This record gives sequence, structure tokens and C-alpha cells, in this order.
Amino acid sequence: MINNIAIKNIATFKADEQKVESLKSFNYFFGANGTGKTTISNIIASAADLTIAPFVDCALKWENDNPLEVRVYNRKFVDYNFEGDPRGVFTLGDESIGIKKEIKEKAEKATLIQKEMDALQLSLTGEDGSGGKKKDIEEHEETYRRKFWEQKLKADKSTILKGMQGVLNSQQKFKEKVLEEAENTEELFTLGELEEKATTVFDDSLTEVREFSIPDISKIELLEVDSILKKIVVGKSDVDIAAMIKILNNSDWVRQGKLFFETNNGTCPFCQQKTTDDFSQSLEAYFDVTFEENTLKIATLISNYSAYSVEISEAIQSILDNTSAGKFIDIKLLEAKKMAFEALAEKNKQMLDKKRKEASQVIELDYTKTILTKIIEVIIAANKKINENNLIAKNIQEEKVILSKQIWRYIVSELKADITEYKTKKQEIEAAIIDLNKQMADKRTEKIVIENAIGDLEKKK
Repeated sequence: MINNIAIKNIATFKADEQKVESLKSFNYFFGANGTGKTTISNIIASAADLTIAPFVDCALKWENDNPLEVRVYNRKFVDYNFEGDPRGVFTLGDESIGIKKEIKEKAEKATLIQKEMDALQLSLTGEDGSGGKKKDIEEHEETYRRKFWEQKLKADKSTILKGMQGVLNSQQKFKEKVLEEAENTEELFTLGELEEKATTVFDDSLTEVREFSIPDISKIELLEVDSILKKIVVGKSDVDIAAMIKILNNSDWVRQGKLFFETNNGTCPFCQQKTTDDFSQSLEAYFDVTFEENTLKIATLISNYSAYSVEISEAIQSILDNTSAGKFIDIKLLEAKKMAFEALAEKNKQMLDKKRKEASQVIELDYTKTILTKIIEVIIAANKKINENNLIAKNIQEEKVILSKQIWRYIVSELKADITEYKTKKQEIEAAIIDLNKQMADKRTEKIVIENAIGDLEKKK
């Protein structure tokens, strides 16, 4: 137990030493703010070492000089242990009661604001996120999408329908186009006048046509004269089995046998006799790297020739498949020339396959240049006709653009009342949404201010 406390030169205590004596097991200190209550508690809390500032002039006397372990609960203890936010820790007094009351009022206010925010959110999106004003705007768009589409349905059997291409398969796109053309200032014609003009302007027999692509024949021409075709591809001559192969005069036959030999565990595929390792090595040496490189060149040429011939055939076929080709080209003539080319190319492929199997043979391909040149001449002549057609159709295209605008002018004039009503109602809904969002933002700000104020009050408790 503490018998007495000497206090000097600390806080409100001056140089004259003050003593607290005759202390009991339980002692009650009271006084106004600033009279030293907290200072006394700090001295007791520092009883273990009063040699450090600001307690050097203070002293604490224990009964029988037997110090006890000290536990002091004061403001310093609260700040240290609760980092300035001692929620749930309170002291008695009018000020604390007032703060607690103010916190409660503000918390109630925050709760009320949250309820108001919930109500605003309900108005915006409904309970499931797809109602409220969000649903209103969706229903509004759907209503007028159908209304505008009714005007398109009226034009389904009219020639003016061709002036509305690009939006005829989508109600949404049609609605967007109507709104886009709402301020159209083209001259207004009657439906009958527009239909009469459309009969001429939208005549499909007179339109601009894209030129036909001319196939590239240079690559296949080069392949048909490649030097590898006339090259005698045989194995190495200085290998001990080369003389035998030369006598046989058929290295291709030996090469084919080699493929079976390699999978037959060293047994000759022709006589079925077991061979020596030397024979196997000689066989490998005969068909050396140079032979394999030439063999690869042949295989590559065959692959490219097949690919290029297909590429040319497909290019010609794309012209034949063009719906407008018959206006500019002799379809039967082009088909006949295409068949002639394909027959020649097929014959060449067979020759190339022979070269692949018998690389020592010299072959010569039939040149496709003559027939391909005639095909290109036909295509060039057709493109000349297309250019002449396009020059004529160019002004028609301009007329189509103008007529299309005039048709949309008529459409929006028929929908004028609906367009005005659509815009008015949409503006009303959007204005309501903007207002609700603003109220939400204001309430959110107000709530944050209140919550911050509650936080500040909590620190003062």
C-alpha cells in the first residue's frame, strides 16, 4: 500500500512540495479539471522509475518499503491501449453522457438516411435490379420500337423498301435509323411519287459491279520449267554398291526397296536374304544428303504445283459463281477453258508423281501458259465491260442515295407524332433518373458527413 506521495515541479504543481498523506487502502480524489488528478495517477503509474522526467522531483512512499505492482486506469492508459478510439470504454460525467446522446442521435439520423437511399434505389432499379425507372426506360424503348416497325411493315410490298436497305431485319436498327433521320430536310414526296421513282432508280440490272480478280499464273509457270524436272536424281557414285545399281540401271527400284529394307531388320526385301552391316552402310551412303535434298525439292514442287493449280481453279470458279458475271463474260467459254486448264494440270500432276517415284527419270510438263493466258484475256475483256457499266451506273448510284434520303423523309413524316411523343416521354424518364441519382449522391454525402462526425465523437468519449 502507498503511504504518501510527494509532488513537485510537475504539471500544475510548483516548486513548493505538496504531499498526499494518510492514504488508505481505498482513496477518492475529486476536483475540477486541471487540479492535478491525472498528474497524481501518472506519478503512481511511473512508480517503478521516478528518476526520469518529468517525475524527478516526485516521490512515492510504500508501506514497509514494499512496492507493489501498479495498474493505473486513466486517459493515458486509454490512449495507449485503444489508439484514441476506446469504443465501449466510457467515464462518468455530464460531458460523456452528452456525447453519448449526440452519437445516438446521429446514428439514428444515418439509419434514416440509409432508408431514404434504399427507397431511392428502389425507385431507380426496383427490388431485383430490373424494375423502377430502369424498367420504365426499357418498356418505353420497346413500345416505340414496335410502333416505328409498323411503318416498315406498311412498306414491305412497296418499291420504296429498297431505299431502306441495312435496317430491314432489325427493329432496333430501324428505330435508330428513324431517330437519326428525324431532322431530315429533303423534299417531301407522296408515296406514289416515290414508288414511281424507285421503279427506275432501283433497277438491279444497272448497278456498279466490282472488277473480277485476275489469277496469278506466274508461279505455276515457273514450276513447269523448274530444272529439277530434267535432273537425273541418283545416289552417290563412289560407294561400293553404286556399280551394281548402275548395272541394274534402276536406282529408283533400289530406293523403293530401301524403304522396305529399313523396316525388315536388314533382310533384303527382294531375295529375303540377311545382309551385312557393310551393305546397310553402303546403301545409306549411296542415297546421300544431296540425293535427299533433290528428293525434297521434287516433293516441294509437287505440293506447290497442286496448291497453285487449285488456287487458279478457285479464282476462275469465283467468277463463274458471281451472279452478275453473265452480263459481262461468256460463261460457257470460260467454263470450257477452265476445264481445259484443269485437265492439263491433272496430266502434269501425274507426270510429277512419276518423277516422285522415279527420281532418276527426266520428265517434261505440258505448259499451261497458253490456256491460262487466254483465260486472263477473257477476264480482262470482262473487266473492261464492267468499267464501262460502272461509269454509266455511277450517276444512278447518286440518284439512289438521294432517293433513299427522300424515302426516309417520307417515313419520318408519317411517324412525326410518334417521334415527338417518344422524345418527350424519354426526356421525362431520363430527367427523373438524373434527379434520383442526384438525391442518392446528396444522401450518400450527408451520410458520410454524419458517420465522420460520429467517429470524432467516439474519440471524445
